[in-house]
Amino acid sequence: MKKHGKEKCPCGNESDSNWILCPDCDQWLHLDCVGLNGLDEEGVKSLKCWKCPRCLISPYPNRKSMQNDYNAVCTELRGVIKDEMKGALAVLTSTVKEVTRTVVNEATPNVVSSVVEKTKTYAAAAEQNQMKLVEEVKKATTSNELVDKICKRMDNDNHERERRRKNIVVSNVPEPNRDLSPEEKKEADCVSLLRNLDMERNEIVTCFRTGATKKDKDGNNLPRPLVVVLRNEEAARTWHENGKGYKIGDSWINPDLCRVDREIQFFARVERRKKKKVPTATLR
Repeated sequence: MKKHGKEKCPCGNESDSNWILCPDCDQWLHLDCVGLNGLDEEGVKSLKCWKCPRCLISPYPNRKSMQNDYNAVCTELRGVIKDEMKGALAVLTSTVKEVTRTVVNEATPNVVSSVVEKTKTYAAAAEQNQMKLVEEVKKATTSNELVDKICKRMDNDNHERERRRKNIVVSNVPEPNRDLSPEEKKEADCVSLLRNLDMERNEIVTCFRTGATKKDKDGNNLPRPLVVVLRNEEAARTWHENGKGYKIGDSWINPDLCRVDREIQFFARVERRKKKKVPTATLR
């Protein structure tokens, strides 16, 4: 189908081809980018329960479903409060009628004790109803806080993802001498990129090392990953081949992913490995 507005596919290409809208995250994507090339507009409309790859494997629920769950909780809570108030009113009405009937019919000293007893009964019922209401309010408050917390986490992830779009991560680049100053180390890393990866100096804004130092099986220090900030997103996508990764010599070039995207890729790799395991009976 044709989209309206200025939304972009994650691939960055603004071609006027057929699109599809993810109902969970409201992201427009090219049919070619999600493996649905060949479908016409009627074919796209006939898809049921389709999700984009990110929503399909994301460990976090999306904002829309969380808001729907929160609205459902609020609706249920209003119904509970209404029912409890009706019950409390019924108890009060019944107690008043019974006490009045006792006073009129008996008119004895026992009326005082009966009134006290009935009043205690109503007080106990009212206290129990109040406790139920308090618990329901606590649950609703907790749900609201949970929604706010997850939404804030998702906003932070999106901000971090946008901040890293111009970055690439180059692994297995030898580290400079530790005796050099920070500026000298940065310059040495830039020289390594120019020499080993054939980068242009005007492509690079800055670079820095990230992560803790790890050791190999012989106890030698392994070089930490080198994060390179480039001039624009297009250059970054070219170097890491739109997220697929690229190898030059002994160095791997990958996109600079935020924590949640690294977790998504980890779980995706686990699922792919599970699917590749074929039972012995099948192989025979």
